[in-house]
Amino acid sequence: MRAVNETNVIYQKSSMASK
Repeated sequence: MRAVNETNVIYQKSSMASK
């Protein structure tokens, strides 16, 4: 489940960068 959490963090960072 840790990998999923890491992916979620990366996704959130990507979303922020996109904005």
